[in-house]
Amino acid sequence: MTDTNPSESDIKEIYRIYSHLSTIIHDYAIGRKLQKQKCYSWALTAYYYSLMHSGRFICYLAIKDYPKGHRELINFLSGDARYHHFTTEQITQHLKLRNINLDIDKIKKLGKILGKSKKIREDNSYELFIVAHQFKHSFLETNFTSACSLMKKIAKNYLRLCSKLLLDYVQSCHYKDYFISFIKDKNKGHKWAFNSLKVSLDNQIKDKKIVDGVFKLLNTELLNKVNTDLIIEDSFFEPISFEHYSDKNEVMHKFKQNVDNLIGEYNG
Repeated sequence: MTDTNPSESDIKEIYRIYSHLSTIIHDYAIGRKLQKQKCYSWALTAYYYSLMHSGRFICYLAIKDYPKGHRELINFLSGDARYHHFTTEQITQHLKLRNINLDIDKIKKLGKILGKSKKIREDNSYELFIVAHQFKHSFLETNFTSACSLMKKIAKNYLRLCSKLLLDYVQSCHYKDYFISFIKDKNKGHKWAFNSLKVSLDNQIKDKKIVDGVFKLLNTELLNKVNTDLIIEDSFFEPISFEHYSDKNEVMHKFKQNVDNLIGEYNG
């Protein structure tokens, strides 16, 4: 067990990595719900974003950064472009330094799949003759249902992969017990990690079968494979609180400001 507390930067790193995987899970679960409701267009969009965040997650584990633009991310993962001074091959090299093995061909395949998924997402979001004819249409409805089934399978497979990568990462990091304690919510009531996510999805989706299925996957691939006796103290959470984590604070305030700007424009 770790004898000393992780540094503030280490604590923020734990939280950031958790947030990446949490976002992948959230979008995948929402896609499942929308697909079940036959909201095919938006289900495809949710699955696409789950897949896109899987690509960002892999980049971040390796190089602590990722391309922000979707096309930029696709080109980088596919091996068709550099990101800053990084090549796609260096993703695997940096992962190996963290005792994580991911074949370069799998990374490039993710890039290619993400690129083709992006085109589908754009068609079902932007093209009026597609969006307006997705229900009870002799041609398009079959395509929508088959596309949703395929995207669900793809997004699930990459969610499983990312859970396994995080497991490898956790097992090799020097603040392992803190990381495990955090993601398993073994703390004094904060419930910042996956327990909180489950409550959120229960409230949003209101479908026990879907949420339980998603967390069965997460438990199988990650949570049931790690354990620690460490209970995190309250002081651990201060660096990632809204008040003290400047990056988090800035993003949240920017979102609030954008909402306020829309309200002002509408009311004005």
